[in-house]
Amino acid sequence: MNKIAIIMPVYNGEEYLDESIQSVLNQTYKDFQLICVNDSSTDSSLEILNKYKEQDSRVVVLTKENAGPGEALNYGIKNSQSEYLCFIDQDDKYASDYLETMVYHIEKYKLDVCITNASFLYEDGTTEKIPYYSFNKDFIKLNSKQKRSIYISRVPQWTKILSRKYLEKYSFSFPNRENKAHDIPFHLELLYFTKQIGVLDRSLYFHRVHSKQISNNLNTELYNYKSCENLFEWAKRLNILDSICFKYYLIRLLNESFKKYINNDLDNKIINLIKKNYTKSVAFLIIKKLKRKRKKVNKKLLKLNHPNVGIWGAYSYCA
Repeated sequence: MNKIAIIMPVYNGEEYLDESIQSVLNQTYKDFQLICVNDSSTDSSLEILNKYKEQDSRVVVLTKENAGPGEALNYGIKNSQSEYLCFIDQDDKYASDYLETMVYHIEKYKLDVCITNASFLYEDGTTEKIPYYSFNKDFIKLNSKQKRSIYISRVPQWTKILSRKYLEKYSFSFPNRENKAHDIPFHLELLYFTKQIGVLDRSLYFHRVHSKQISNNLNTELYNYKSCENLFEWAKRLNILDSICFKYYLIRLLNESFKKYINNDLDNKIINLIKKNYTKSVAFLIIKKLKRKRKKVNKKLLKLNHPNVGIWGAYSYCA
């Protein structure tokens, strides 16, 4: 059994697939298997995958009926054997020491999950650090308060290495294609249960920015709403609706929509979910806390002459 299984969902990724696979095969750490899940591609992706399968025994190619990236990731996990799991998108790249650094920290500090920072990789070859988080340390093992700051951020699956024992203990999985925000519920589930999590403040992953990537075709309001809707279903199933972290995440979603959208349609949708899933008194407290945060946001937006200044008044909570 390999130490690490790297799961790569693939759908029509021929343009950058060679570069992505090579960044995995050229790792300084060698004890891994690369599980490439072909989600019924219609371009030359499968040919490219089979080429590498013939060249390197660590490359495993699986083909399944098209069902979206979430199901492809689940299929790859199910058909892999390893102590740890990592992920990579078909158009992204690892730094050469990604695996070596991640497995070192997860084993040294006996973690369930280790997270690293990442950088955008632009089409002209330049990079820019993605501002996920910073604790002003190269590595930190998080306490409960620090974990909350990670919990309310949106950190994709490809920034993580995780223990398979931890994943199997709680039966974590990615949602199906109805929720295009497949990485958010998975991220929050992982963080909710773990007491052993560490963060590396290094850019070991390069997330490519280009016109054909799936995220460019997402309706961001729908992305956030479907994520929230899915999370409510998950929270009810696990009986954690009253979790402080879960409530903080709802507030973050609403604040994000407030800063970005003039019509605030997402606000109304998520507020209706809150009313539907909480008692009037609890929903009132959540919205009240949100309004306090909105006042702070409004002051910042006022300085920037943002078009959404003051719009929250039309969306105050009424029992």
